Amino acid sequence: MRKKLNKVYEILKEQKVKASFSSLKASSSSEYIFKIIEISKQKTATIAPETGNERLRFLINKTVKDKEYFNFCEKLLSSGVQNLKLYFLIGLPEESLQDIESIAEMVSKFREIALSYWKARKKIGKITVSVNPLIPKPFTPFQWYGLPRRPEIERKIRLLKKLLSKIPNVNLSIESLKLALTQSVISRGDPRVGEAAAISIIEGINMKRALKEVRLDFDSLYSRERGKEEVLPWDFIDSGIDKKTLWNQYIKTFNS
Repeated sequence: MRKKLNKVYEILKEQKVKASFSSLKASSSSEYIFKIIEISKQKTATIAPETGNERLRFLINKTVKDKEYFNFCEKLLSSGVQNLKLYFLIGLPEESLQDIESIAEMVSKFREIALSYWKARKKIGKITVSVNPLIPKPFTPFQWYGLPRRPEIERKIRLLKKLLSKIPNVNLSIESLKLALTQSVISRGDPRVGEAAAISIIEGINMKRALKEVRLDFDSLYSRERGKEEVLPWDFIDSGIDKKTLWNQYIKTFNS
């Protein structure tokens, strides 16, 4: 990959063509990433820590330390980046209010790093924080996971809004919770959920009401934890991913 990036950089430089990265991994170590950003004059970069601290991040098997994100941020800013987009998840297993507070603390640290560059350039940039509720999906360790009930997630969102409102130059974007919960229901749905989806479209009613027509409860579908031996609607598909391995990873989330 390093050699390929080197080649891309040389071509872009020679042809005087610009390129941009939609998102970047903090674990990326190639200096050519930053050289491409610099010659392309990319002003906005996206980083996805997903959680505000290492404890929760490591639980979901994303073993990137906070320090790596901050160092990566430094390199981006020194390459000419002016604005940051930060992505976080909410509604994760073992998530506490302290974990929500740590998101605000991490955002504050990113701003502190950016501020020194903004002052040197005499131009204030902005930080956009995008927070999305977790949407459990098939063939992942979270296919068994029951999301917290809506009032609990809303409580955490309110706390985050309050904390981030105190940090200058930060804009908060939160995905519609109603839409996220509906996606969670559909992503792990069975034929009855499919029937409800068709009813929703044909009759022009919302998904919650359509589910009632097929005798399913919307809240239970997204919040109920599946059992280890439960037959899941997609089990008949050979994804190449061992179900036992996924289960072990899921249980590890709660036992770490």
